[in-house]
Order: sequence, then structure tokens, then C-alpha cells
Amino acid sequence: WSIGTIVAGFGIYLLTLIAPNIFTNKILLQLFCLLGYTSVFFVLKMSKQEEVGEKSIGFNQQFYQYNWKAIAKVVLPTLMIAIGAGLTIPFMNLFFYHVFGIDADLFSLLGSLTSIVVAAAALLVPIIKYRFGYEAITVTQTLAVIALFLLGSTDFLSHYSIAIYLAIFCYIIRQPLMNLANPMTSEMSMYYVGKNNQEIVAAINSSVWSGSWFISAQIFRWLRESLELRYGYVFYLTAAFYMVGVLIYFLLIKDFRRKEKAGLIKR
Repeated sequence: WSIGTIVAGFGIYLLTLIAPNIFTNKILLQLFCLLGYTSVFFVLKMSKQEEVGEKSIGFNQQFYQYNWKAIAKVVLPTLMIAIGAGLTIPFMNLFFYHVFGIDADLFSLLGSLTSIVVAAAALLVPIIKYRFGYEAITVTQTLAVIALFLLGSTDFLSHYSIAIYLAIFCYIIRQPLMNLANPMTSEMSMYYVGKNNQEIVAAINSSVWSGSWFISAQIFRWLRESLELRYGYVFYLTAAFYMVGVLIYFLLIKDFRRKEKAGLIKR
């Protein structure tokens, strides 16, 4: 994903720089949509062999076999973070455009630079996890929340020349800090719920991200249009949702360690 964002971001910036009259936003969107359809070729080349168990049980019976208490514990922090992210992440380009006048081509370049940092940071996840354990989740996410809070604060400091540099810095470091925790939270969640609940957790988490972003988009529109809140306040609200999620992860990690000591966690 990071590499894709890097290529797309630099591509948008360079094409706009070379021929801004030809490569308008509309043409660029159509171009990348067409490129996306080339994935059909690779999908068709994939092996379709799949191992399916011979025995199957009814949905109602399977529903009651899941450990819903454990599932709720690992899904709840994801829900809080997903709702918060949906209030901010899809509209980050609007923030930079309306507050600092950064247009789509420059924001694409900024996104590419950020993705380079994200890709580099992702390679450090095994090292961080090995050295600090799952406790690194709350540390990196807390630092990401601080960066987001500072980013939102630049909305009220935009009349100072230094504000744009602070905003760019916070934007670049927030994403890798938040993304550092994702592989660790996924791994811990899967161990926590156990093998029999892993597939349903993966499905619910996917639904949570999709559904919450739709809900958050409607909340964002209401906050901006009806209440006329500034972007900074929306960012503060996102930071609040993030901190609730981080707190739940902190409690979840403590419970994970307790179960691990009691031999209830199977790796």
C-alpha cells in the first residue's frame, strides 16, 4: 500500500508539473482508475484451488460457538480508532488546501514522502516488537495522537509562517507512528481470541473500518456544515477517539499478559 501511494503520489505531481493543462484532476482520476483495472489480469492468473473442510455446521450453531466476549474486547479499540480516523484521514487534503492553500499536486507529493516514511517504519516493526513487546502499541499510538493534536492546533496558528512546516512535520510522522502498531495489534488480537475466532474477527474488523468511515463521513459533514466547526476541533475530536482506543488497548495488553501467564494463550 505504501509503495502504491508513493508511485501514485509522485506520478500525479510529475504529470501535473509537466502538463497541467492536459493532466487535470479529472484526467488523473480516470487514468488511475483505468490502471486499476489491469489488476483483473493478475486476478485471473491466480490459482483457484482452495481447501475446504468436508464438515460444515449451520450458521446458528457456529454463531454460538464464537467467544463473543473476547471478540468484543479486541474489536472495540479498533472501532474507536476507525471512527476517529474516518473523521480526519479522508479529509486531510481539504485541511491542507483550505488552511494552507496546498493544492492536490503538492499534497500528492507530500503523501508520497509520508508513504516512504511509512514503508521504512514498517520494516522496523519486527525489531520494535521483539525488543519492547506489545507494550509498544500504546507508546507509538500515543505519540501519533500527540502529533495529530499538534497538527490540529496549526489550524489556529496558520497566520504564523512556521505553522505550515509544523503541520507538514506532524502529518509525516503521525501516519508511520500509527501504522507501526497495526501489525502488532493484529497479531495480539488473533492470539487473544484463539484459532476458532480468528476468521470472524478479521471479517468484523474489515466491516468496522468500512462502516465506521461511512458514518464518520456523515458526522464530519454535520460538524462542518451545521456546526461550522473548524478543522482543528474535528482533529481534537479524532484525538479523543484515538485516546479511548489506546486506553482500551492498554487494558487489553494487561489482560493478554495475565492470560499468557496462566497458559490460556496459545501461539
